[in-house]
Amino acid sequence: MTRMEAIRLAIEELEKQRRICSKNRQGLIPLDGMEEQFTRLDSAIHELKEICQALQAECVKRSIAVWQEKIMEEPEAIQTAMRDLMPAG
Repeated sequence: MTRMEAIRLAIEELEKQRRICSKNRQGLIPLDGMEEQFTRLDSAIHELKEICQALQAECVKRSIAVWQEKIMEEPEAIQTAMRDLMPAG
């Protein structure tokens, strides 16, 4: 399991718990007496979603860095690949 998968699994589990603490089990409005638990879960979900976004951004940065290194190492191969992607005509 990747880090991203683990975080998404944790988010799903916390969202289930938040629904249990909410009216009509929709996860939108806390039940009377469950406000503190609902808010705690909601905050944790929000923080985990931000971590997901940061991990995704980091993956993109790494992919771009690898791609840039390949371009510097083999510029001819990249030019050939780009020509192959051009529409025929």
